[in-house]
Order: sequence, then structure tokens, then C-alpha cells
Amino acid sequence: MLFQRTFITISTLLMAVVAGSVGAQSVVMQLKYDPAGGGAEKTCIFTTNGAVTMNSDTSLAAKGTFGTDCPTTVVTPPGTPSFRDTLEGDIPASVTTGATLSLNWRADADYCTTEGSLLPVTYAGWPVNATTPPQICNSAATCDIAHPQSFTASVNGTYKFQLKCYKNNNATPVTSTVSTVASTATGCSAPAGLTRQLFAEVCDAGGTVCRGSVDVSKFENVFGYNAAGGSPTLWPGRRNLQQRIKISNNNFVALQYTVPSTYPSGANGRYGYFTLVDTNYFGTTTIKISKTCGDLAPTSAISPNCILNNANGSATFFWTTYTSGPDFQASCPMVPGETYYMHVIHADLANPGTSTCPLGICGNSIQNGPGNF
Repeated sequence: MLFQRTFITISTLLMAVVAGSVGAQSVVMQLKYDPAGGGAEKTCIFTTNGAVTMNSDTSLAAKGTFGTDCPTTVVTPPGTPSFRDTLEGDIPASVTTGATLSLNWRADADYCTTEGSLLPVTYAGWPVNATTPPQICNSAATCDIAHPQSFTASVNGTYKFQLKCYKNNNATPVTSTVSTVASTATGCSAPAGLTRQLFAEVCDAGGTVCRGSVDVSKFENVFGYNAAGGSPTLWPGRRNLQQRIKISNNNFVALQYTVPSTYPSGANGRYGYFTLVDTNYFGTTTIKISKTCGDLAPTSAISPNCILNNANGSATFFWTTYTSGPDFQASCPMVPGETYYMHVIHADLANPGTSTCPLGICGNSIQNGPGNF
């Protein structure tokens, strides 16, 4: 038996489809085209596996195989960005205000932005815009070189430098981050090797909404924060508010507050408590209330109930202005008119100089309440 190949042009095929003369038999089509790179016209042979049909928009549909001289398109997948030199480790977790912050980075990327950076001052060499993150390099050539940069930590606060680098046509970045806290010396004494952190990044319970360079020397700036705006609420703050204070290793915060002299006490007292609400916590958390700033001794001059040491999970810390009864016996007593410091540190008070935070900076979620305040 002789096999005869039937060649048909598109126009002839179209008329045949309209006339209904193209059935289930295989059809060989000649697709003529001009090569993209120039040169003589070429003919691509396309052989259908079966019937050729017409769509409602009069386009033709067929399944088959391409033969010789058919054009090909090679789709190059987008590249994956990477860092040749990251920011991590470039600066210590805490510095004295006025210190120089020296960074160096290099990326295999088409562009990098400063998205996620939080800085208390403006630097021309590290522009920050939360709405439209500025590009700090905008080509493979400008990204893939060493970028030594130096900045002065001129004011107290948290300095968070972050880069997100991308390849063209790839929306997934690679990220590098480094943070430090700059603070001046205070009259707050502490064990050797520990520093009172005066400013910190403070986030909500989910860790997604953060405030940079919060003055964490004052209780109301953390647990009295008003997300709707307006002045913060003084002690005892806003009930059930959860906050994450980002504390660097070998640092602690001491939130100062004064119990109002007219606050209900005695038989008409109030109580509240702080709860560690993280289940996937990073390091342990210690809370100690004292009348002395920097008091991180393992014992309390007020009451053993004024220390929650090296805790995690759902541990609680109670306070009260009752002067008797079960609430008083199980709580840290607060006296109207007195000033206190709520210390928070990621360490065991038996050895406060050894941090339990494995990340360099940790911020376990603490809830203020409930209670009847």
C-alpha cells in the first residue's frame, strides 16, 4: 500500500472546514513564516493527529506534531536572587548613642530595596519609605559590587537596616536584616554586662504591626498604647493589650510608672496580671517589678510575688492594690503614690548575663490583663 501525504494551505483548510470536508483524517499543514532573525521565507510542516475543527470565533483548532523548519521559543525562567555578603553580624545588638554603624553588603540581584527598614533619623545613603520602598541599587551591575556604608547613630532609638533583593520577573525576594539599639548612659544601675534598653521596636501580638523606636523607659508607651491615636493610657494601662518588646541580648527594659495616689486600695483594691501568651516562644522571659531601676537580683525587696523568673508558655504575673486576702497573698503589692519599674529580660535572674534568646533580638508576647482595673 502506498501512503500519500496531503499538503494543504491554511486558506484551503479553512474552506474545507467550512464545507465540512475535513473529517477525522490526518492533515498536513504548511505554515509559512519569515524568520525573526531575517533570511528567506520558511515553511513549517504541522501534521494533525485527527480532525481540524473551527471555534466560534472562526479560529481553527487542531492537535498534532511539528516537523522541520518550525520556529521555536525558548522561555528562560526568572533567576533567583542571593546575597554574596549579608548585613547580618555587621553591627552589635546595642551601641552607645553617637557610635558609627558600619555595614557592607553585596547581592546577585537586579534590584534591591530598603523595604522593612526602621530608622529614627534620615540617611541619604539609606532612604526609607514605607509606601514605596526606594531602590538602593537598580541593576545587576550596581547590586553585585561591595557596598561599604557607614552611618552615625546620632539619637537614641532602634536602627533596623533591611534589604530585599529581587531578580526581574521574580516577585520573591531574598532578605537580609541587622538591628541595633542606641542609648545613652542612665542612672539605672544593673549587673555587669547588662544595659538598660531605652528604645525598642514594639509589635502587636501577631508581630505584623510594629512601631519603631518606642521609648520603653515608660510603661504607658508599651501597655498603654492607643492604636486609635491619642495619648497613651497611664498605669495600669489598657486591659488585654498584647505587646512584643524587641529586646536585644544582654539588654533589659525597665518600664517606669507611678501608681496614682488616689488609686483604689485596701478593701476596695484592684488587681491585674501579665500573661506570657506565646506557645512558640523564643527564649524565656523574666518579669520583675521593683522600686529600683536595674534591680535584676534573684530576690525581691517587696515580695517574692514580684518576680516571674525564666518563664514561658502561659505563665502569669499578678499585681494588686488589695492589702489583705487571697489576691494580696498571691500578688505583687502596689502602693498608691509609689513609683515602680517593670523589668523585662530574656534571661534567668540566677544568671542574668546569659541570654536565653537564640536570635540576638527576641520579643515574646505579653498581655496586660485581664483583671478588674
